[in-house]
Amino acid sequence: MILHINNNLMVSEVKERFSKCFPRLKIEFYSKPHHFGEQSPEKYLIDTSKKIGEIRHSYQEGCLEIKSWDTVATIEKDFRKQLGLNIQIFRKENEGWFQTSNTDKYNLLQQSEMSF
Repeated sequence: MILHINNNLMVSEVKERFSKCFPRLKIEFYSKPHHFGEQSPEKYLIDTSKKIGEIRHSYQEGCLEIKSWDTVATIEKDFRKQLGLNIQIFRKENEGWFQTSNTDKYNLLQQSEMSF
């Protein structure tokens, strides 16, 4: 998937585009970054009604190519470095969503396969 990001997009739109390509996964946006293998605290979760321009640290528009063989860690790092956005990827399990922090080294396909 190629994700075009500009400051007028809503957080909800970016989340929806990601989930259309990876239905068993989702992304959430946070005001602070996290380290490899760490979870993002809920208190830093960003409301989906915000515009990207309101939450990012860099103001350049850009594109991010996300492939199923990219690891979670790589994607989260690319969002931060290239787009100025702090994200966490989640995997659907049973009726809930869980941060993939313990499995950051796995790619999106592996994460999807682990979902149930």
